[in-house]
Amino acid sequence: MFKVNSLSNKLTMVACFLIAIILIVVNVINYFNSKENTRHYLEEIQKKTMFDVNSAYNIYSSAKRDAIQSIVKFVEKNPRVSSSELFDILGTVKDAAGFNVVYLGFNDDGKLYQSNEVVRSPETGFDARSRSWYKEATAAGKLVVSDPYKSIEDDSITISYTAPIYVNGKLLAVVGGDYNLHTFAKDVLVMGKSQSSYAAVYDKEGMIIFHEDEGRMLTKNDLSVNIANAVKSNPSLI
Repeated sequence: MFKVNSLSNKLTMVACFLIAIILIVVNVINYFNSKENTRHYLEEIQKKTMFDVNSAYNIYSSAKRDAIQSIVKFVEKNPRVSSSELFDILGTVKDAAGFNVVYLGFNDDGKLYQSNEVVRSPETGFDARSRSWYKEATAAGKLVVSDPYKSIEDDSITISYTAPIYVNGKLLAVVGGDYNLHTFAKDVLVMGKSQSSYAAVYDKEGMIIFHEDEGRMLTKNDLSVNIANAVKSNPSLI
């Protein structure tokens, strides 16, 4: 009887040990599955955020391009537009498209008309024809979008949309609009904001293009450079 009980106890201990091993294995498998599922879920959120930010930027950019092109078409049809009419359309497009300022510089005299009804001219030390945005648009012969830069007007991070205006094949003027990128950052990057994360946009060299903190825009840090290097070494990451 003692031997039977002893054998029964041993079998019970072995069974308990096996059950414990099975439970440990199952828990480990569940842990790694849960970890993998969480990682996959976070990756999907990151991808969706990137897609949403990119889509929003394309919508913003397309609206800005269309706004500038509307001025091109108007002036092409009305090459002798009066100053008052010109100020009206520049101001209307500025407000409708969300530009900081919209301007038009004429090729014959170098005068620049701005949406705030300011006129600059060579007589006052400003020649629109000498400005980089004017030269870039005329060289391209079509609408161009500048790289982000710091505005000399108010130090805001800005991009410019500029396009030449031709009448009968001759250059009449160049029209442009400046847009504050921090406005875009505030409006769009909020979609990637949470208690433990935020969204930002970097270029291929690690330059911070869009960030909720305006002071970080057009700068680099270790994180942005490391991300850029990781993408360069493994393009499949994006």
